[in-house]
Amino acid sequence: MTNANFKYPILLIKENDKFLYGMNSNLGIVSKGGESFYTKKKIWIYDSNGKQFELKKAKLNGKANWKSSLRFFQQMYEMNLQFEEKSKIELTELKEIVIEHIKKHKRHWSSIGTLDGISEMINTQRSYSDLITKLK
Repeated sequence: MTNANFKYPILLIKENDKFLYGMNSNLGIVSKGGESFYTKKKIWIYDSNGKQFELKKAKLNGKANWKSSLRFFQQMYEMNLQFEEKSKIELTELKEIVIEHIKKHKRHWSSIGTLDGISEMINTQRSYSDLITKLK
């Protein structure tokens, strides 16, 4: 459950986390104890319209619906996530953010290819949605 109206897919970036999280849905659905994913570090979301959001508050809301639990083969829980819309950014700016993130964690990303190769792949994407989907 969230107060923001995202256009999916979305890209989630956590402060000091080497991963980039591309999501089509299931934002705020966690397994038991998984709420720390949303509460330990700063989180930014970039949606397919180029809107940037910052997570301001995360609180465990209770058990998720049965479909979510069935999908993940275990009891899942729903988080109540409160976001603040920051700004709309250009696609080129999002590409720069992603490339800087990869540079910062280049050791993790080296298994995928060289920094130049990854940067080229990122820079050839023509929409927010294409970029986010490539990063999933």
